[in-house]
Amino acid sequence: MAALKPDLVLMDVRMPLMDGREQFPDTKVIVLSTFDNDRHIADSMRAGAKGYVLKDMPIDELGQAIRLASDYTQLASGFLGKLVAKVPQSKADSKETAQYLSQLTPCKQ
Repeated sequence: MAALKPDLVLMDVRMPLMDGREQFPDTKVIVLSTFDNDRHIADSMRAGAKGYVLKDMPIDELGQAIRLASDYTQLASGFLGKLVAKVPQSKADSKETAQYLSQLTPCKQ
């Protein structure tokens, strides 16, 4: 793999002894997994993955995730909501969010 110098690697979440981050620090990683697990998702993103997608996703969506990985972080459908729901929100944050939302112009349909 060293001779190839890949721009992007699709990597399973359970790949022992195959990290490669030290050897290829500029290579982007998208985790391709069967695990719909909050801990795996969060750990992968903290470790610098550019995405976390599921192996059973439609092939066109996987292709799009690969194409967009250099500019955007990719998460399988529903993962962002799962992660955000776990973030504790203080009363001060809730009040600030409510004030911000009250300033938005209503959507006209």
